[in-house]
Amino acid sequence: MPSSPVQREESLSKLLSPIVAAAAPSVLAVAIFTGRSILTHRLGFAFLVFNLFLAWMPLGFAVTGELIRLRGHRRVWLVPVLGLWLMFLPNAPYILTDLVHLWRPSGFVFWYDLAMVLAFALAGVMAGVASMRVVHRTISSLAGPTLGPTVGYVTMIGAAMLSGVGIYVGRVLRWNSWDLIVRPHVLLPRFASAALQPWNNRHAVVFSMLFGLLFAVIYLLTTRRRNANESL
Repeated sequence: MPSSPVQREESLSKLLSPIVAAAAPSVLAVAIFTGRSILTHRLGFAFLVFNLFLAWMPLGFAVTGELIRLRGHRRVWLVPVLGLWLMFLPNAPYILTDLVHLWRPSGFVFWYDLAMVLAFALAGVMAGVASMRVVHRTISSLAGPTLGPTVGYVTMIGAAMLSGVGIYVGRVLRWNSWDLIVRPHVLLPRFASAALQPWNNRHAVVFSMLFGLLFAVIYLLTTRRRNANESL
């Protein structure tokens, strides 16, 4: 917990920074969607707005967890909050797969839709990266100055790889994040089967690894670049 008002103000400033960074592409994406609705007089692709809302949920949990740490509340409260963060994190990079909803290239509308879906994908990924930056800071602070940086990066890479699994579960199996709570008896055996028999589930494993690695690389690149100018 910060020992002075100045330190607390600096911590809150660092907490706001990733939120602001994530907000800009989200505003752009919604503006493009609004423009499409005006031009076509239809609410096509409205699901992208809902998916973007889901992409922002991990950031809400991440900020809640960091506030718990900064205000010196009992650390046990971090367990459910960060558990929810991890459960909803795949919703952020999941929007990358919404490109499957595009039709074959044909005229102006297709290219407008392509730009719109890419904007939402960027917004979702940036919201996810922002939440990871916040949780990274939380985990690193709890682990201490010696082990903190290593533990933070290992945790974030692990979270990114698990997000790849979540993307597969959502896009291919068509399950939602909350199914882990309401239907764990259905999901957990599938996860155990894939882990114990990876070759028999190789398509799921490769899919999960590809998207997990992509998300991890995006996070590492954006974080490393930012760390060149300021501490995490």
